[in-house]
Amino acid sequence: QTTDVTALLERGRVLSAPVLRAAVDRLAPPMDTVAAYHFGWIDAEGRPSDGDGGKAVRPALALLSAEAAGAPAEAGVPGAVAVELVHNFSLLHDDLMDGDEQRRHRDTVWKVHGPAQAILVGDALFALAYDLLLELGT
Repeated sequence: QTTDVTALLERGRVLSAPVLRAAVDRLAPPMDTVAAYHFGWIDAEGRPSDGDGGKAVRPALALLSAEAAGAPAEAGVPGAVAVELVHNFSLLHDDLMDGDEQRRHRDTVWKVHGPAQAILVGDALFALAYDLLLELGT
């Protein structure tokens, strides 16, 4: 079993990132683009970006929780992605409510795309999290 924290975090990122991207791709335009900006996948002009995706602590914990319950780590991927979506919903709303103009060293969604888009995309991420958890087989 893996006990190296760095390896656990990397495993969480590797297993959840493609599913997170695919989930965001399900959003209707322009929500998909706004969400991609928030996650750091594109810049304000829509060009691909290597934004900081964070430490992946939440996905790693979701995978470890699946294993603690006797399931393979992969069984925790939908939960890992759902937790990331809900967390980012809260960040989008929190940035707007607090008037924060920067997150991860760049302008926040509400600053770039406006308050309405920040609220709409946050709500969409929240709904998408439930969608993922309610899909057959998860």
